[in-house]
Amino acid sequence: MDFKSKITTQVIPFIKKHQLKSSVILLSDPDANSWINKINPQWSGSLPATLIVKGNKREFNEKTFTYNELELLTTKFLTP
Repeated sequence: MDFKSKITTQVIPFIKKHQLKSSVILLSDPDANSWINKINPQWSGSLPATLIVKGNKREFNEKTFTYNELELLTTKFLTP
């Protein structure tokens, strides 16, 4: 979100390397702050921030994750 110049040098290679299957959405709006309330009204706007959506389930976190923490979080979205 902060570094448009890194899309081709870091973001796309990361997606390919890790063979991500989910949608990856990048925000390139020059007025990024206008999106804060649309994402989550409690969001301070700081990064990293993670939004996971599946159907009516929605989880927002404004923090870093270890691999295991993120795996645990996403697993609860995969179970019915």
